[in-house]
Amino acid sequence: GPWCWQAAAWCFDLLWPVLTRIADSPLAMLWLPEARWFALPLALLSAFWLLLPRGLPGKPLVLLLWLPLLLPARELPAVGAVELTVIDVGQGLSVLVRTAHHSLLYDMGPAVADGYDAGERAVIPALHGLGVRHLDLAMVSHGDNDHAGGLQAVASVFPIPQVWVPAGSPTHGTARCVAGQQWQWDGVRFRVLHPAEGMPYLDNESSCVLRIETATDSALLAGDIGQYVERKLLAEQPASLRNAVVIVPHHGSAGSSDPGFVSATGARLALVSSGADNRFRHPREAVVRRWCAAGAEVLDTSRSGALQVWIGRQGLQLRERRSDQPRLWDAVQRRGQAAGLCYAPEILRP
Repeated sequence: GPWCWQAAAWCFDLLWPVLTRIADSPLAMLWLPEARWFALPLALLSAFWLLLPRGLPGKPLVLLLWLPLLLPARELPAVGAVELTVIDVGQGLSVLVRTAHHSLLYDMGPAVADGYDAGERAVIPALHGLGVRHLDLAMVSHGDNDHAGGLQAVASVFPIPQVWVPAGSPTHGTARCVAGQQWQWDGVRFRVLHPAEGMPYLDNESSCVLRIETATDSALLAGDIGQYVERKLLAEQPASLRNAVVIVPHHGSAGSSDPGFVSATGARLALVSSGADNRFRHPREAVVRRWCAAGAEVLDTSRSGALQVWIGRQGLQLRERRSDQPRLWDAVQRRGQAAGLCYAPEILRP
């Protein structure tokens, strides 16, 4: 019976090009924004009901149970408000900034050749889960791998029209971030505070520092700047350092978070992006105490998971991924470490 096998193989050869084209089609995989916990059970109940014998009443109506899964709420900020999501990329940084109709990605996390790529493993799924359809701007604070490593993976899925980098950075960009640049999206103002025009590339100290201002509060994304630049900003533009939300510089290292800088920010939320049990011991205990003593609630992605902050007319609102969607297999939860480093009860947790 070799002819039977040959005939079967011939049929498969006819089908294979069709399957290949389907697999390469944009419709091969459909990404939906993350739905609420009850959406999947309702969809499964609907599917079960549709498979029951004919004549059972209500079959057309149960199709409505798919709507929470197929059309989830995207929780976009209103005009004049902004949402910050500090994605849990381990020992690195990636922050998604969204207004009503625009998205900015600040850093993309680390990547290792033939190994872990935070852009592929953490940033892209997070963007899909949040319902991001396109990025208007990407800003790579500086060229270190833990901030720029995931850029290539992200750009392969989300075409990025503009990539801003500091002058002299080893990371390729379409434009330079320079102090004084500013623009508005949906009633939210964005300003670059650092580096200054003509400044040589000094690695961490050349990090793009971005201030995001709404009518009620503001946020500061400081990359990996150290105490030298912190003091420089404090001397030159102290009013710009006053921010309700601060991404703690350099993951909370001992060489950053100068006491004067910390005090000048007046931050209510100080967010740290670091890897669990990282070899640098970030964030350093003395730095955490400094921010706590200044009145800020300090949260760390290694403990809290991804952090979402909304700044708008309703004040500051915060969501910690690990406590919002706990998992039985979560090792950090089991060790009792899934908690903020210091707590401020006035921050709303929707």
